Amino acid sequence: MLLKQTILSTVLYLGAFSLCSGTIDPYGVCTHLSRGEWKFAPEIFQTLQELPCHWIRTDFDWKHVETKPGVWNFAHLDRLCSSAEKNSVNILPILDYEVPWATPAWKNLDVWGNYVRTVAKRYSHLPYWEVWNEPNLATFWKTPDALHYTILLKYTYSLLKQINPEFKILYGGTAGIPYTFLEKSLQAGAGSCFDILSIHPYNWQLPPEFLVYELRKLKTLMKRYHQEKKPIWITEMSWSTGKEQKILTTLLPEILQKIKLLPEKNDLAVIHDPAHGHFLPDKEQIEKKYLFFRKVRFLSLDRLKDLDPEEFPILLPSVTENFPMHFFADLVDYVRRGGILLLSGGLPFFYDVRIAKDGTIETHPAGDHFSKELHIGWETHWIRQEVPAKEKRQKLNPEWSKSQKLPFVPCGRFLTAKHLRGKDRMIPILSAETSQYTAPILALYDLNSDLKGKIIAYTGTEGNEMVSETQQAQMLGRLYLLALAEGVERIFWFNLRSSERNAFSRDEHLGLLHADLQPKKAYTAYRTLIKMLPPGSSRPVVTMKNFSYLASWTRPDQERIY
Repeated sequence: MLLKQTILSTVLYLGAFSLCSGTIDPYGVCTHLSRGEWKFAPEIFQTLQELPCHWIRTDFDWKHVETKPGVWNFAHLDRLCSSAEKNSVNILPILDYEVPWATPAWKNLDVWGNYVRTVAKRYSHLPYWEVWNEPNLATFWKTPDALHYTILLKYTYSLLKQINPEFKILYGGTAGIPYTFLEKSLQAGAGSCFDILSIHPYNWQLPPEFLVYELRKLKTLMKRYHQEKKPIWITEMSWSTGKEQKILTTLLPEILQKIKLLPEKNDLAVIHDPAHGHFLPDKEQIEKKYLFFRKVRFLSLDRLKDLDPEEFPILLPSVTENFPMHFFADLVDYVRRGGILLLSGGLPFFYDVRIAKDGTIETHPAGDHFSKELHIGWETHWIRQEVPAKEKRQKLNPEWSKSQKLPFVPCGRFLTAKHLRGKDRMIPILSAETSQYTAPILALYDLNSDLKGKIIAYTGTEGNEMVSETQQAQMLGRLYLLALAEGVERIFWFNLRSSERNAFSRDEHLGLLHADLQPKKAYTAYRTLIKMLPPGSSRPVVTMKNFSYLASWTRPDQERIY
């Protein structure tokens, strides 16, 4: 909660940030009012009034506007724009996607241009236009290519400015912050054909504190191409409250029993060390997840150096793909002396976590170098062409319990035996398959070489991509304060309403509201934030002391908030 003249201290981590220019109205939400959510329009507009939030982002899909060549349908957009105006809500429209008779759009610019021209002239009262959604993602641009997107962006920018030179054009919100894609686009001349850079810096495994480093890196890139004066908007961002598919924890008791470790008689050691940028989003959630152990014990990274496998026979070093590699040698030594590592999600030790000189938390790709030192291996489709991006099915290997009914959650990350030494063995437990490929996604590495311990590795990431409702609310406040302090101008939470058709779907549980429009805790957090940091306040200044953040700003009524 934000408290007047009281320290705002979500118990956080390293960093020191400050920017002092005033804020515009920074609050927005994504909706699908131009699609299937129109039936909830009265309730949605009422919710927007109650927050209050005056900006929505929604698709002006080409295929819904021009249903056949030359056949136009504006009814759904007309009613949306009319209702938005009556409710004092601004719309950020997305010009996006292809139609069967003009695919790909960048090769059919005349046809695409006719759609853009027709829509922009009809809704010329809308001042902002976003050109495509996540063009660097194959889901939305079949073969992502920065040069091809730049061709479309240049054409669209010129066309929109001809209609109204005052239009503000947004670079299509990118999935993540794809530095290589953006740089190639800027090298191709994209800097002259957008007014606002739009990003979707999702990172399901990391809290908002990691975003500060990424934003500073992005601003460095923009400065290199003389775009540093242009605003940055986050037009999508969220964390999901979907349920976790408990594949690993379902099988783990049996795995431990087979290696003669009784969890009810042993503690699980878990590394949690905010001082080194390595922390758990929710310690209580970890305790609940591993309730079958006698106790969950949280340890700092400094404890690794002399960690006794007799006292702590099993260790969970990270719940994500990240680890501060400065301490990696201590992990290897722990396994050398017979310790058991539990690697619970994604590619083991894929990112190195570091604290930068300015206090920001950095992550850097580490490749498979560190995994190799532990004699474990992995492969993915972006490393080896023969590896599938996603498996078709998963199969529990025969020596493991056949009574287990496990959900199918594709991993796209696979384990290998390529780094085994001496008498090491890799014992597959759960394997992924296509017609031409088979590899484990859950395996036991029984090490009998220079390393004498064991490693239980699972490459599924679904457990890393969900948070509790309380966590989601905490993430929201921290995101807005940190991003605004770093100079981001406007942030659209994705999204207002969760669809919640599938309890285990990440993307269907991102909203501020449940599917029945009942508020989640994040809604209350958003409403509180808007009340305490209303439009027109000074930009938050965020400073760090003792690994906690303090945010402060001045409201339009000149009251100082901490």
